[in-house]
Amino acid sequence: MKTSLIFLIFINFCLSSYSMEINVGISDKDYYPYYFEKDNKMYGASIEIAEQLANKLGHNLIYKRYPFARVINYISSGEIDMVILYIKSKEREKYAHYLDIPHIYESSSIIYKKTRDEIFFEGNLNKLKKYNFANVRGYSHGATYDNATFLSKTFVKNETQLIKVLLAERIDIAIGNKAVIYSKAKELGVQNEIIFHRTKIDDGPCYLAFSKKSNIDKEVITSFNNSIKEFVKSEKYKSILKKYNFL
Repeated sequence: MKTSLIFLIFINFCLSSYSMEINVGISDKDYYPYYFEKDNKMYGASIEIAEQLANKLGHNLIYKRYPFARVINYISSGEIDMVILYIKSKEREKYAHYLDIPHIYESSSIIYKKTRDEIFFEGNLNKLKKYNFANVRGYSHGATYDNATFLSKTFVKNETQLIKVLLAERIDIAIGNKAVIYSKAKELGVQNEIIFHRTKIDDGPCYLAFSKKSNIDKEVITSFNNSIKEFVKSEKYKSILKKYNFL
């Protein structure tokens, strides 16, 4: 009995000594429903997924909020350890270890007013040239849409304005992230007045990534990799996506 107790104490000591505080860089501007702050606590789909993985592995995530440009600088320099919503690029792979699979997507959808005629779209934007489009200024919706100079586009300052110009019929089609737009429309009480087309114009995978210059061991990154591959198969993962309108 005494030997067993000593063994359990030893195991707990080993586990606790391997637990880490991981500094996570997040933009100081909320990006609902991916991440947002309420009552000094972080919420959102990406937050909950990252927390599920960290809790399982015995680590503690410490959130640090900065302008997004500074988040990029800090993940590059190693001043922060981790980011939880990062699009992969060759340039970013120079300084960041991405997990092997994405945990969530930033999808761009065609959105139109429910009372108008159905819009038929199977992936060819050339067939939508007769419509007037709008999207939030500065947002990318994939190279195909971004480079479609043959489309008539209006740029607005935020999602609220995008929804309002759509419902006022000043445009025919709004382009935006389904989860983000649906959440904002629900906040405005107009979620039943818009339709999201089933065919997306872009589906950008987002990853958890670690700084190559931080003190995070490769074993920790490997453990996150193994955990996320299992977690995305779970009912808990699906429930998080449903909770934030991704499914």
